[in-house]
Amino acid sequence: MLSAHAAFVEGRLEAMAESFDYEGLLAGQLGPVWEKAGPDDRRRAVEQLHTMMVTTTQRLWPNLEGKPLTTRVHHDKDDSYWVIVSPADSGATGENSKRFEWQYRVVRNNGVWRVAQREFILGKHRSNTRRFYPMAVNQLRKQYGRDPTLSELVANVPSLIKSTRIRTISIPSRKELQKMGSKQRNK
Repeated sequence: MLSAHAAFVEGRLEAMAESFDYEGLLAGQLGPVWEKAGPDDRRRAVEQLHTMMVTTTQRLWPNLEGKPLTTRVHHDKDDSYWVIVSPADSGATGENSKRFEWQYRVVRNNGVWRVAQREFILGKHRSNTRRFYPMAVNQLRKQYGRDPTLSELVANVPSLIKSTRIRTISIPSRKELQKMGSKQRNK
């Protein structure tokens, strides 16, 4: 667990990426699609997920680079912990400031600590890596009228990344509703 975290904090992104349990993540999210796939298709899926994780990390790394970091660790269950890393000034609430956090879950499997999940929060946006692959499989299932193969999923991931979005609905607080109501009355 400590080597993955040290690699992350030091900005050794490739070393951090190597600590991911890509096979476990894909097997858990894809179920039968993963189980039915051959070793070459699985290898391509792992390589693709690895590239996606590294790309996302590199894109968001400037939010942490060179800043003093705050790290919190929360016990999840049994041999599982959430590690939350944010810039020490991430609590700033100014108009242009954006909260940023990396959250990753580490799990000990056969005595080895591996990153089983990685999420980020940037401002109001929160990633959810556990939802992308099931949503992608559903989208292809509708298109094909059957479960896609892993090879078909891998081939379609680039276009699915662009078209598959998690929609969130923000419900205003009572205070925000009161402000909106007073603005309407003042018109």
